[in-house]
Amino acid sequence: MAGADVHLLVLIHGMWGSPSNLAEMHRHIREMRCEPAEADGVKLRVLLPETNQAEGTYDGIDWGGERVAEEIYDEIKKIESEGDKVTKFSVTGYSLGGLVARYVVGILRQRKFFDGVTPVNFNTIATPHIGLLRYPSFWSRLASTLGPRLLSRTGEQFYGVDKWSAGGRPLLEVMADPERVFYQALSAFPNIRIYANAVNDVTVPYITAAIEPEDPFLYRKTNGLTVELDEKYSPLIKHCLHNKLFPQR
Repeated sequence: MAGADVHLLVLIHGMWGSPSNLAEMHRHIREMRCEPAEADGVKLRVLLPETNQAEGTYDGIDWGGERVAEEIYDEIKKIESEGDKVTKFSVTGYSLGGLVARYVVGILRQRKFFDGVTPVNFNTIATPHIGLLRYPSFWSRLASTLGPRLLSRTGEQFYGVDKWSAGGRPLLEVMADPERVFYQALSAFPNIRIYANAVNDVTVPYITAAIEPEDPFLYRKTNGLTVELDEKYSPLIKHCLHNKLFPQR
């Protein structure tokens, strides 16, 4: 009897985190997929990497990504030992986990992983895609000064003060370069979803999580912003619109 095709979904936790941080997400996935096979007969398999827990998240996006990539290959070997084969791949990263995910898919592309596996979904939640920004305030200046020191290599990469490439470019800049493997790997996913907190996220503000030049929610109480919530899940904003009669500040 031939083995089944497998859709491997990887869930990557954030800074100071552990796989248990994504336990609720994992539970919902299991409940929604009580039947193990997709419509095309492909089984879903969920992997929660364990090698970057707690203090391990200080080591940097790159080192963390290398470890997660090895866990992915170990999981694939396990799946193959059971007689099945991975044919589809998706990944979801929370906070730092989203940056690790971007690095991981670059590694996988470099190793020709996607020559035989179809990329499907790439999702991030509250991920500082363009780093932790510096604002004209005392606390922001203090954080940008202490952050790279207190958070080790990861902090340096968060604030863009690392010199990751041979030419001295920061890692986040390299990962955003269309000519580099990280960007090219990300572009291969047909479904890319980026979730950002609209308000009250001091650690990862809307601009960096959503990769936007402006924050429409910053002056929401005075700029006449109209928000339409998702009918199925009200914490999600479906659409927002500025009223041009109101000043933006």
